[in-house]
Amino acid sequence: MQRNIEQLAVLMYRYNIKDVILCPGSRNAPLMEALVSSEWFSCHSVVDERSAAFMALGIMDAKSGQPCAVCVTSGSALLDTLPAVAEAYHRRLPLLVISADRPAEWIGKMDGQTIAQVGALGSFAETYDIREEDFEDAEWQRNCQINEALMRLVGHKRPVHINIPLREPIFQFGRNNKESLQVAATKERMIRNIGDDIRVVEGLWRSNMRRLVIVGQSDNCNLEVLNKAVKSCIVFAENLANVGGHIPHTQNLDEMLSSEMLPDMVIYIGGHVISKKLKQSLRANKPKYFVRISNDISVEDTFQCMTDICVSTDCWQTLNSFLGDGEYELCDSDYMYAWRALKQQDAQNDIYVDILSDMDSRGKGYTLCLANSTTVRAAQRIKLHNVVKVICNRGVNGIEGSLSQAIGYAMATHGIVVCMLGDLSFIYNMNGVACGGVPNNLRIILINNHGGKIFTQLKGLEKASSLDYIAATKESATARGWAADWGVRYYKSHGLLPDDFFVPHNMPMIVEVEDMM
Repeated sequence: MQRNIEQLAVLMYRYNIKDVILCPGSRNAPLMEALVSSEWFSCHSVVDERSAAFMALGIMDAKSGQPCAVCVTSGSALLDTLPAVAEAYHRRLPLLVISADRPAEWIGKMDGQTIAQVGALGSFAETYDIREEDFEDAEWQRNCQINEALMRLVGHKRPVHINIPLREPIFQFGRNNKESLQVAATKERMIRNIGDDIRVVEGLWRSNMRRLVIVGQSDNCNLEVLNKAVKSCIVFAENLANVGGHIPHTQNLDEMLSSEMLPDMVIYIGGHVISKKLKQSLRANKPKYFVRISNDISVEDTFQCMTDICVSTDCWQTLNSFLGDGEYELCDSDYMYAWRALKQQDAQNDIYVDILSDMDSRGKGYTLCLANSTTVRAAQRIKLHNVVKVICNRGVNGIEGSLSQAIGYAMATHGIVVCMLGDLSFIYNMNGVACGGVPNNLRIILINNHGGKIFTQLKGLEKASSLDYIAATKESATARGWAADWGVRYYKSHGLLPDDFFVPHNMPMIVEVEDMM
């Protein structure tokens, strides 16, 4: 039995989907075999797909809206379910449509029963394409997809379409499918949607003494709640979480996490996290409980260990509820000590740390716009106490647009906006000012290392014979001419910023810092 079929059947059972209507076909035969042989489902055979889908609505009506599935073969069979899917959408009924499909490379090649099935049900059903692919994280990816699909089906009470591409040979019925599924059921991870039931997490919080709260990129951190959290757990929040120096927190992992630092329970709130070491450590050493607080049912399993998702319209108030009403139980003392020892490590000085330290010691109430790659990672090494807000394009983590984003932010505010970026990001975006110009309140810090510094820090890449091409810029480019063209005050520096860096001027400023390390 293909693993994508096995995973789907197990998780349907775990999500308590009991009724399935099967529409005969050859491409969906392996799906039907798995669903029938498991004995977990009440299966009904209906030849016509249009009628089958409407019968599923009838079953849901009779069972107070309990989810029901209909399984169809490839081709136009899927399209025949559309009238019932539209009805289910408008009536908020959890109709699960499972379609077998041909491999993606055969779509549009005039092969039999091949149509573009992904998205074929339009806006009436969200589609999840669950492919049988073989790579390191394939099973994890499929598990996330199916969990999210079924969570949305049950939680949103809307139709969901799961598409299963199947390759030849598809008829492999000699194995004991029932036994295979029973074994898989003990291993397949189900991510619980606990909704807003805080009692579940409260109990876990008090019973696990090695607790960690991870705060991802955020514009609206609730400092009162986080100050409450640090009394009973460790808080990990990078500068992009925008907590500043207002709470005790760990922001940078200079050493690989040791076993003494591994948590039993993690609560994750907010957006992206930069620390690759934290991600690697939790992926390799999964905590017993990992709760994601989110305002949407999306299985964004960054750390590959999510056990629960809590969907809330007010994530910070939900975290506050988890923490209890003031009776704090402290973390395990050895665990707390290991994290506190990491907090006390001094940042390793380099040009980035020197400039950021100098900037934060003299600037008051400024906004910091960071480029990706080396710049955003270097900025995690120190605490920024006097910045109003730290922003960075971490959604995609691309180097494009950093300067343009900072210009846009400066245009919309009167305070000083500092854009710190490397030479590749600058060169990529230097013509992006052509339409709007450079606002007077913008300060640019250009770290010029004459090439992408991140490339020299990636283990193994230094052996590449094509490294000079990968790093992109060996020539001695400078921003002096660009500054003159655009009416920007230019300074050349080897470390500290000019004395008047934060003084309002009638023109913007760029400070170019040579970094030859």
